[in-house]
Amino acid sequence: MTTAPVISFQQVTKRFPGVIALQTVSIDVAPGELHAVVGENGAGKSTLMKCLCGVITDYEGTLRVRGKPVRFRGTTDAERDGIGIIHQELNLVEGLSAAANIFLGREKTNRLGLLNDRAMAAAAGKLLTQLECDVRPGEPVRELRVGDQQLVEIAKAELYRLMDKLCPEGLGILVTSSELPELLTLCDRILVLCEGHTTGELRREEATEQRIMELATQRPGV
Repeated sequence: MTTAPVISFQQVTKRFPGVIALQTVSIDVAPGELHAVVGENGAGKSTLMKCLCGVITDYEGTLRVRGKPVRFRGTTDAERDGIGIIHQELNLVEGLSAAANIFLGREKTNRLGLLNDRAMAAAAGKLLTQLECDVRPGEPVRELRVGDQQLVEIAKAELYRLMDKLCPEGLGILVTSSELPELLTLCDRILVLCEGHTTGELRREEATEQRIMELATQRPGV
């Protein structure tokens, strides 16, 4: 019995006026797999991720989540189906606490509809501990020590460790990044895009920075 990919794009094409951002791109992310999508600026990485999380809804092709065809109508719709996006650069509100920033836009409330600060602090504390981040949930972001390099820098530095912990639990992770050395160490497979086209897919053992750069600059049809 085979296990369906956690995420599967099949022949996805996205057209904008005067440009094709994605051209029949296909990718499968298996349970427990860390899969990267790389390419130069304008290669289509962000467009693919926006299709995944419901920001872009009018694309051609099929998206399947755990084997089920889906067409998200927005980011909330995608989140209900277990799709979460973690951005490397977070926009933090300095006057709010670490916990309030973590839950900004998806606050926990009680039965009366009031903010449940205690529940958010507890959940944020568990997350920060998992991230090995020594920041108190109630600590205002603007008061974080220089030694902590602020919550944004900590979250960015710990993101790869978090991926390593989640993959063995059967989740699938799709990441885009320009930090090739870290991708070569962590990713099981790397999909390379150039001008919206797939130019290659490499397993970890066959991927090198030189080979990735060659594929990332391989113009379609050349």
